[in-house]
Order: sequence, then structure tokens, then C-alpha cells
Amino acid sequence: MKLLGSAACLLCGLALQNGCVQGQTSPTGLSVVAVTPASGPVGTAVTIEGSGFSPTANIVKFGAGYLSDITSADSRTLRFTVPEGQNMCPPLELGDNKPCAGGAYPRVQPGSYEVSVVSRTATSGEVVFTVTER
Repeated sequence: MKLLGSAACLLCGLALQNGCVQGQTSPTGLSVVAVTPASGPVGTAVTIEGSGFSPTANIVKFGAGYLSDITSADSRTLRFTVPEGQNMCPPLELGDNKPCAGGAYPRVQPGSYEVSVVSRTATSGEVVFTVTER
């Protein structure tokens, strides 16, 4: 992972707010190229740019938790909001049908969280989003 300058973020087609972080491509074609902003408090709207996203039902792994049912209008961008708590139960779409303790939603605290896009057959490279104090 490396921090890109504002010109590189603009070339990625992203509106530079607080930075842009470059990601990696998985061998299966699911990739995360950048995330903007690179930091912000709980409630921040985040854009992931990459490739291989489906129109519906994308899953973003945020730290140890999961954000489900994320849509993509163009298969190249995903948008999510930094959650107050992390859903620790893997979505059924990932094929992990093991029982999960419901109600496992630890609060998101300031710090660094790895962000990736996952599916049943692929996982993108990771980028880091830093959660800041409100």
C-alpha cells in the first residue's frame, strides 16, 4: 500500500478530499484501486474504486466486520458509510453457513481498518482506512 498524491487520485477519477490510498488486484480480477477519503470519523461516506464489482450484493470487509448489500452503478465504484459497529457474522453469500453469535457488533473505535471487497470466489487486495475521532 502506498499513499498517492492528489494528481494520481484525480487520474483515478476520484474526488480528492482527505487523501487516496492505492490497493491491489486479486488473481481473480476483483480489485480495489483506491479509497477516498483515506480517513474520517464514524459516519463518513467512503468511495472504493476498483473493478469486478457486481451491480448488487457486494460485500465490503471493514476490519474484522462485514458490510453487505453494497451496490455498484458502474462495476467500478462502491460507496459505503463507516459504521458505528462491526457486523462480525460473515454473510451467507460467502458460503460460510456456520452458526454465528447474533448481536456481535463491537463499536468502531479510532484506528486503522483494512478494507477489501469479498465474494464467495474472490477477495480483493486491501487498503487501509483510518477512523478518526469525531
